[in-house]
Amino acid sequence: MPAIALQVKDETEYAYSVARVRVLETRLLDRAVLDRLVDSATPEEALRILSETEYAEALRTISEPAGFEAVLSAELGRVYDYVRRFCPDPALLDLAGLRLDLHNVKVLLKEKYLGGSAVPAAFTKGGALDPEIGRRAISQGDLRELPPDYAEIIVRAEEAVEKTGDPQSIDLVVDAGMFALGLEIARASGFEFLEQVWTALIDVTNIRSLVRINRMGRSKEFLERCLIEGGLLPTSVLFGLHGAPPGAVVDALGSTRYAGLAGDGLKEGSRLDLLADNFVIGFLRKAKHKPFGPEPVIAYVLAKEMEIRNLRIILTGKVNGLPAATIRERLRDTYV
Repeated sequence: MPAIALQVKDETEYAYSVARVRVLETRLLDRAVLDRLVDSATPEEALRILSETEYAEALRTISEPAGFEAVLSAELGRVYDYVRRFCPDPALLDLAGLRLDLHNVKVLLKEKYLGGSAVPAAFTKGGALDPEIGRRAISQGDLRELPPDYAEIIVRAEEAVEKTGDPQSIDLVVDAGMFALGLEIARASGFEFLEQVWTALIDVTNIRSLVRINRMGRSKEFLERCLIEGGLLPTSVLFGLHGAPPGAVVDALGSTRYAGLAGDGLKEGSRLDLLADNFVIGFLRKAKHKPFGPEPVIAYVLAKEMEIRNLRIILTGKVNGLPAATIRERLRDTYV
């Protein structure tokens, strides 16, 4: 049994939480607001528009547009903390935040093996693991303060780096452990939607890996190391597409729910990322039809993450002087 385990099995106990989330959904930024931000003349104007939303409080902490990353990180942490307070089972937020925690674990492992100290912006807020606790545990080699599941993943990652001498092993091993753990927790929860979310994330990640490895001409062995078990798309099928031309990959995906990721998405890496994120958002929208249960709660926090990703794209573009058209074509779909 994983350390994170959902205890509330009766979906009707989420009725109050769903009512709260429905209110929060009305505060998510819609496409019209994002378009205003994209069309703003300067980074300062973009922040002024954003100050008319629920980001206003966090924006008071910065004095110049370049500090927007701290605002976005603080907002994500605030949302996770806030939803945890009214969710009948806080472990649901731990499951949603699992990716955030293990992102931070990857940052800390790279600190250990590559040297230096990661900048604060490299860490993501919203998870259950305090990065400073993680840093102390990893740097001192004493993992007893960490959740046992996280400690096991860290040990496997360290063993892989020491065996191969390749710090890239950190990403591969931690990602594989994260998805396996998330899927195990979701399956044990008894809520089918949670399992479906994790299988979709695994499939999307595997498709990205296949396309990128084919584009870079990397070996079959490397693809095998990257593919993650547990998705609806068998890894054997994806492995068999190693080195295949884009048309063959399009044909293979054409009869699956991931057909929309094919075509143009296989020609350009950033386009594939956008289509993959849009697929996930479209999948999460199914939760809007649920009157109670954990689905709307987890869909909301993941939708908030996607909103923050869109804001990061917009504000980075504004700070770097990118044309509005270039920024707009990179935006993901919105949940609302």
